[in-house]
Amino acid sequence: MNTIKRKTAAEVAKIKAKRTQELVLAMLEWSNDNHFEFVIDKAQEYLAKQLSPDETGKRRLMAQPEFWTWWRNHWSRRDADFVEQCLGETDIDNLRAYYRHIHSSDRLQTIRPHKCLLQRSFAKAMQPVLDKEVIR
Repeated sequence: MNTIKRKTAAEVAKIKAKRTQELVLAMLEWSNDNHFEFVIDKAQEYLAKQLSPDETGKRRLMAQPEFWTWWRNHWSRRDADFVEQCLGETDIDNLRAYYRHIHSSDRLQTIRPHKCLLQRSFAKAMQPVLDKEVIR
Protein backbone atom coordinates (compact mmCIF):
# COMPACT_ATOMS: atom_id res chain seq x y z
CA MET A 1 0.00 0.00 0.00
CA ASN A 2 1.31 3.44 -0.91
CA THR A 3 1.24 6.04 1.77
CA ILE A 4 1.13 9.72 1.05
CA LYS A 5 3.56 11.76 3.05
CA ARG A 6 2.03 14.99 4.29
CA LYS A 7 4.06 18.05 3.59
CA THR A 8 4.98 20.41 6.37
CA ALA A 9 3.81 24.01 6.29
CA ALA A 10 7.36 25.05 5.41
CA GLU A 11 7.47 22.61 2.48
CA VAL A 12 4.12 23.86 1.18
CA ALA A 13 5.28 27.48 1.50
CA LYS A 14 8.46 26.67 -0.40
CA ILE A 15 6.48 25.03 -3.23
CA LYS A 16 4.09 28.00 -3.43
CA ALA A 17 6.99 30.47 -3.48
CA LYS A 18 8.69 28.55 -6.29
CA ARG A 19 5.50 28.45 -8.39
CA THR A 20 4.88 32.14 -7.73
CA GLN A 21 8.44 32.94 -8.80
CA GLU A 22 7.94 30.97 -12.00
CA LEU A 23 4.81 33.01 -12.75
CA VAL A 24 6.64 36.27 -11.99
CA LEU A 25 9.50 35.32 -14.33
CA ALA A 26 7.03 34.48 -17.09
CA MET A 27 5.03 37.68 -16.57
CA LEU A 28 8.14 39.88 -16.60
CA GLU A 29 9.90 37.84 -19.29
CA TRP A 30 12.96 37.68 -17.04
CA SER A 31 15.52 34.92 -16.67
CA ASN A 32 16.42 33.38 -13.32
CA ASP A 33 19.66 35.35 -13.47
CA ASN A 34 17.84 38.68 -14.02
CA HIS A 35 15.56 37.95 -11.09
CA PHE A 36 18.39 36.76 -8.83
CA GLU A 37 20.40 39.94 -9.49
CA PHE A 38 17.31 42.07 -8.82
CA VAL A 39 16.66 40.33 -5.48
CA ILE A 40 20.29 40.75 -4.39
CA ASP A 41 20.41 44.41 -5.49
CA LYS A 42 17.23 45.18 -3.55
CA ALA A 43 18.56 43.43 -0.43
CA GLN A 44 21.75 45.49 -0.62
CA GLU A 45 19.79 48.71 -1.10
CA TYR A 46 17.47 47.82 1.78
CA LEU A 47 20.33 47.08 4.16
CA ALA A 48 22.26 50.16 3.06
CA LYS A 49 19.30 52.31 4.11
CA GLN A 50 18.66 50.33 7.31
CA LEU A 51 22.28 50.17 8.47
CA SER A 52 23.75 53.28 6.89
CA PRO A 53 26.70 53.89 7.16
CA ASP A 54 27.62 50.48 8.65
CA GLU A 55 29.11 48.67 5.63
CA THR A 56 30.63 45.95 7.79
CA GLY A 57 27.29 45.24 9.45
CA LYS A 58 25.61 45.10 6.05
CA ARG A 59 28.15 42.60 4.68
CA ARG A 60 27.91 40.44 7.79
CA LEU A 61 24.13 40.41 7.80
CA MET A 62 24.04 39.53 4.09
CA ALA A 63 26.24 36.53 4.88
CA GLN A 64 23.70 35.13 7.36
CA PRO A 65 21.21 32.47 6.21
CA GLU A 66 18.63 33.79 8.69
CA PHE A 67 18.57 37.14 6.93
CA TRP A 68 18.02 35.50 3.55
CA THR A 69 15.22 33.30 4.88
CA TRP A 70 13.50 36.38 6.26
CA TRP A 71 14.12 38.34 3.04
CA ARG A 72 12.81 35.52 0.81
CA ASN A 73 9.67 35.13 2.94
CA HIS A 74 8.80 38.82 2.63
CA TRP A 75 9.74 38.84 -1.04
CA SER A 76 7.49 35.84 -1.73
CA ARG A 77 4.52 37.59 -0.10
CA ARG A 78 4.99 40.65 -2.30
CA ASP A 79 5.39 38.42 -5.35
CA ALA A 80 2.15 36.59 -4.54
CA ASP A 81 0.35 39.94 -4.28
CA PHE A 82 1.92 41.01 -7.59
CA VAL A 83 0.71 37.87 -9.37
CA GLU A 84 -2.78 38.20 -7.89
CA GLN A 85 -3.09 41.86 -8.91
CA CYS A 86 -1.44 41.68 -12.33
CA LEU A 87 -2.08 38.23 -13.77
CA GLY A 88 -4.16 39.52 -16.71
CA GLU A 89 -1.89 42.48 -17.50
CA THR A 90 -0.12 42.26 -20.86
CA ASP A 91 1.87 45.50 -20.96
CA ILE A 92 5.37 44.31 -20.08
CA ASP A 93 6.62 47.83 -19.33
CA ASN A 94 3.80 48.42 -16.82
CA LEU A 95 4.41 45.03 -15.21
CA ARG A 96 8.12 45.64 -14.82
CA ALA A 97 7.59 49.17 -13.48
CA TYR A 98 5.06 47.96 -10.93
CA TYR A 99 7.29 45.04 -9.91
CA ARG A 100 10.21 47.40 -9.34
CA HIS A 101 7.92 49.68 -7.35
CA ILE A 102 6.64 46.99 -4.97
CA HIS A 103 10.20 45.87 -4.27
CA SER A 104 11.77 49.34 -4.06
CA SER A 105 13.97 49.94 -1.05
CA ASP A 106 12.12 53.19 -0.29
CA ARG A 107 8.84 51.31 -0.02
CA LEU A 108 10.40 48.58 2.14
CA GLN A 109 11.72 50.83 4.89
CA THR A 110 8.70 50.03 7.05
CA ILE A 111 9.50 46.32 7.28
CA ARG A 112 12.03 45.29 9.88
CA PRO A 113 13.52 41.92 10.70
CA HIS A 114 12.28 40.53 13.99
CA LYS A 115 14.52 41.29 16.98
CA CYS A 116 15.51 37.63 17.55
CA LEU A 117 16.53 37.29 13.87
CA LEU A 118 18.80 40.30 14.22
CA GLN A 119 20.22 39.04 17.50
CA ARG A 120 21.00 35.58 16.07
CA SER A 121 22.42 37.02 12.87
CA PHE A 122 24.50 39.57 14.75
CA ALA A 123 25.81 36.93 17.16
CA LYS A 124 26.84 34.65 14.28
CA ALA A 125 28.36 37.53 12.35
CA MET A 126 30.34 38.75 15.34
CA GLN A 127 31.61 35.34 16.47
CA PRO A 128 34.75 35.43 14.27
CA VAL A 129 35.56 38.91 15.61
CA LEU A 130 35.05 37.78 19.20
CA ASP A 131 37.10 34.63 18.64
CA LYS A 132 39.92 36.72 17.20
CA GLU A 133 39.85 39.09 20.18
CA VAL A 134 39.85 36.23 22.71
CA ILE A 135 42.83 34.56 21.03
CA ARG A 136 44.97 37.71 21.36
